[in-house]
Amino acid sequence: MKSLSWYCTLACILALTCFGGGCSRIVVTPAAQEATAEYLKDPTIQALFPEKVKNLDLAMIDEQVDLPEFGFSWEGYRGVYQRGGQQLEVLVLEKMGRDEFKTLHDAVKQTAIENGDNADRLRLNNASYTFWSKDGRVYRFFPLDGDVIVFRTQKHVSQLPLVKDYLQKRTTAVSLAAN
Repeated sequence: MKSLSWYCTLACILALTCFGGGCSRIVVTPAAQEATAEYLKDPTIQALFPEKVKNLDLAMIDEQVDLPEFGFSWEGYRGVYQRGGQQLEVLVLEKMGRDEFKTLHDAVKQTAIENGDNADRLRLNNASYTFWSKDGRVYRFFPLDGDVIVFRTQKHVSQLPLVKDYLQKRTTAVSLAAN
């Protein structure tokens, strides 16, 4: 049996190939599905990624939480939810403090300016912020329980109900796991 990291590497190569080519849909391979099954044996990972978010199903989990489009990297986990033509990526940036969160915000803003994007599309809302890029991607950055959750999708996907459902399910799962 091949190692879990080999499967993750293969899944990442396929995902990055798709991403680099402008494709918004991540292709979930059998190897990625097998790796996801291994991740889901860990109750901590189960609490991070509910089986469904609204009408989207959890398709895969990996450790690809870097945001190369903003020149930012961190450690954590990514869950990819899909159904039909919709996709939501949920990146859990683990143990990210206030200073690192500000650094991420500054990286998003600087990248937007450098790319000729409208920095006004970066909106603060209480403790979170949202960025709508000119290429059609939508990002919502949300601090939660010492982590930062990044929701990444396309503008044709109604992301706010997905975000709310994810946050509600995660909060419930973490509360249940603590008891």
